[in-house]
Amino acid sequence: MSQQPRTYDETVEASAGSGWQPLRRPAGGWLARVAAPLQGPSPFARLALVHVVSIGGDTLVTTALAGSLFYGVLAGLERLLTFWHPSYRD
Repeated sequence: MSQQPRTYDETVEASAGSGWQPLRRPAGGWLARVAAPLQGPSPFARLALVHVVSIGGDTLVTTALAGSLFYGVLAGLERLLTFWHPSYRD
């Protein structure tokens, strides 16, 4: 006979171990102080933190693409206007 899997409550009770323990104090630093208002027990605080990180990533990607496009336009323009550009040589 196979055993039935434990319920959620049984799993939590089995993993409780020595009972309640206080949380450790988070590591200090400027990043912890800046992100402190965005961390919290509410779902909105967690959503706000994810949103901030997502906007930061989008900004970095947009900046990288704009820089690549700007360099490509300048290199193409320079190739048309100058014959001594290294990319003009075969």
